[in-house]
Amino acid sequence: MKFALYIKSFLRLSCLIIVILTWPACDPDMPPAPTCDDDVPTVNLVDEACVEGTLLDFNNLIEPQGGVLPLIANFCATDYSRSRLFRMPIQEDVSLAIYANFPGDVLVEVIGSNCEGNLPFLIECITVESVAEIVPINVGSSGAEDILIRVVPQQTGEYDPGINPEDEISVLAYGDIGNPQTFNDIIIGCSGDRLQRLVISGPSGIGFDAAASLGLPVSESCNCSDGDLLAVDVPYGVDLLTLTPKAKTRVSRALNDTTGLGIDFDFLVNIPPITQIGYDPQDDVYINSSEAEPCFTLQEPGASSPSSPEQGVTVAFVDSGYDILNWADPFVSSVAYQGQTPMCLQDAGFNFTQYGFNLLNPGSSIQDDSGHGTDVASTFVSNINDVPISALHFKFFNDQSGSYFDALCASYIAVQAGTNLINWSWGFYESEFPKSLSNLLEFMQSSNVLAVAAAGNEMANINSEPLFPAAASTSFDNVIAVGSYIYPTLGDYSPELAAFSNFSNIRVNVAAYATKETPLAGTFDLHKPAGTSISTPLVTKELAEFWGAQIDMGNANISYTEVVGSVFGALPIDAPLLLDFIEDGRYLPVGCEDGDLPDP
Repeated sequence: MKFALYIKSFLRLSCLIIVILTWPACDPDMPPAPTCDDDVPTVNLVDEACVEGTLLDFNNLIEPQGGVLPLIANFCATDYSRSRLFRMPIQEDVSLAIYANFPGDVLVEVIGSNCEGNLPFLIECITVESVAEIVPINVGSSGAEDILIRVVPQQTGEYDPGINPEDEISVLAYGDIGNPQTFNDIIIGCSGDRLQRLVISGPSGIGFDAAASLGLPVSESCNCSDGDLLAVDVPYGVDLLTLTPKAKTRVSRALNDTTGLGIDFDFLVNIPPITQIGYDPQDDVYINSSEAEPCFTLQEPGASSPSSPEQGVTVAFVDSGYDILNWADPFVSSVAYQGQTPMCLQDAGFNFTQYGFNLLNPGSSIQDDSGHGTDVASTFVSNINDVPISALHFKFFNDQSGSYFDALCASYIAVQAGTNLINWSWGFYESEFPKSLSNLLEFMQSSNVLAVAAAGNEMANINSEPLFPAAASTSFDNVIAVGSYIYPTLGDYSPELAAFSNFSNIRVNVAAYATKETPLAGTFDLHKPAGTSISTPLVTKELAEFWGAQIDMGNANISYTEVVGSVFGALPIDAPLLLDFIEDGRYLPVGCEDGDLPDP
């Protein structure tokens, strides 16, 4: 009887030895032993970084991995009770994306078999310290014909990985990560509309604590933010959509206080498309009136900048800069900001250059590479009333694109410089309200700063397809979202939504005219661009003129809510052709001295 038990034990041990020593991949001509197959899962392999693949997820780490597993020696760790084992396809230049949603390191063992000595051997031992990492698997000349990967969670602080059933290690294999595209030396993510990094914002210290818990390198930080604002780099090949919820979980388990903390994508913000409209007196689609022509043509400003920001209203344009080489005088110089560089920027070793600040290349001029900022700011300053107004230009776009992080930082700097109004003639689509934007808007509210944002030019309903920052108007009363309208029939001043304009009778607060003559950047010519980018500074101008006049009359403490209430209270509403697209059908009439158009 005892002999029979010994025989059965010997057979079981022999079976395990066969599993360890004679992997099915070793000799494809030999069928695997029918009773000795293991249950080691195989990681999914995709051909390149930007091809979607299904993650292999391991959770409930406190329980042993199920199934029949081969016996392997302890190589790099002492405690394997929460380890997970998986097989990797044999292929040269394979990389693993490894995610961990808990604080702590993950030990990665690369184990091979050469099918000759019939023993598994260690190829490499790697430690992953961040929430996500790309790990190249270099089998090289090891002779391995079968590869197993063992991942082992490691406790590196107070948190014990695996103690929470939702603690998880996820993996995906890449055959070829490829060469990524870049913007301003920052890698662009696979989606094309996000940079390969995250934006973290929060109270002072909390943001940097969050970055430390993620284990990702900080690439940029903004000295002028109200607390922490920083960007952390994410390895190329890591899926940002997969990473973000894991990152938020990891931070919440690492930190006791995450109040006010935001972890968002760093969006790649592209310059909005602008339609070119030729101003033809015979064109009956747009206003045709010789008396109204000054409303649409570029006029020199009547305003002049005060000697200090407190003596007038300051407007910040967070955009692509201005063509100061050709058009600085008088469209920039007459309303040039005369205040001091905020101390927070000086502490970082920078000062405002002439007329503003270049986020892309601090210390360089704000010269416009795309023309967008020139169009936007010229629309604002053209024919502006004689009130104390100054303008600051923040360049965060290069020729075509900019980063969400730079836009946020520019806006914080603008607030610290004493700005009253910020013009955002751009946007990005996102289903969830970015917390970092919410943090900025709360700071702006507390500083009595109003933002005017373009609704976008894709004929989209931004109630169902939110475009931020304009879509923040339903959550923050210091955000005004602007759409575009036209007068469709000669002599008929019943506005209708421009064909390109985004809309929402909940989120878009006002419509303004679609076009204005502006300088053509890089030339001495003029043109007439059209878009919500142009409509937005028309509304900004209306608000700034009223605000500046109030300050000039001694009402320096007027709030943005009073400004909006007074200006919007004078605007027409219930325009029949706008009611379905703009809140209350509200619009800003063209209005012009000596014109025959209705004046607000």
